[in-house]
Amino acid sequence: MTKLGSRFRTASAAVLLAGVLACSVAATVTARRAPQPPSVDLGSVGRLATDAGSMAVDVTTTCPEGWSVVTARVTVTQPSGTGAAPFAVSCTGGYRVLTVDVPAQIGSFALGNAQATAELTIQRGKTQTARDAGSLTVEPTVHARLADTGRLVGTGTAVAIELTVACPSGTTGRESYVAVSQGGQAIGRAFFTPTCDGRARAMALTVQASQGAFTAGSAIGDAFVVIDYGGDAFFGVDDRVLTLASG
Repeated sequence: MTKLGSRFRTASAAVLLAGVLACSVAATVTARRAPQPPSVDLGSVGRLATDAGSMAVDVTTTCPEGWSVVTARVTVTQPSGTGAAPFAVSCTGGYRVLTVDVPAQIGSFALGNAQATAELTIQRGKTQTARDAGSLTVEPTVHARLADTGRLVGTGTAVAIELTVACPSGTTGRESYVAVSQGGQAIGRAFFTPTCDGRARAMALTVQASQGAFTAGSAIGDAFVVIDYGGDAFFGVDDRVLTLASG
């Protein structure tokens, strides 16, 4: 009887241990399969468009795979204007960094500070919502766009080319330049100071060759535009392959 009782107790303990292990494994699998809640985090900077009509804001989002997005929106508020914009995001379980362009629907945006709110609501039977709110530092953007074609001046001693520049009101233009280079054959620069009033301004520049002479054909153009706001420098850059045509 003693041996039988011992065997019975051993078997019962084994069954109990197996049950505990099974419950532990089931709990672990359930925990692994439990979906992570959605999240949305605002960046700390808003980038003001040159005409103050919109602001670009970065958000970092994530939501569990298989869920549907109900609402994804960023709202920006300033004393001078307010606006909201949706953003497109898919629930894949991974993190995504998105840039949301928010138009000013009332008034216009301005440099300085702004209040922003980001909201992400997802659904899969039930709904879950993530929100983030905070203050943005609103900085200027600079637009620079070189023409695709330049015109040779004289015997190739210079290139005439057009550059379009825009920067927000309230910023100050600093010395900037356009450079044109043609292999090791010729290179030159033209300097200018942009006018910042929120409007796109086309400027006709003459790039004098400081080395060699330009010829008809392909060349490389570089525009580097500098502005100042609050003692900080901000830049607009454009570089492209140009076609130099005979005058």
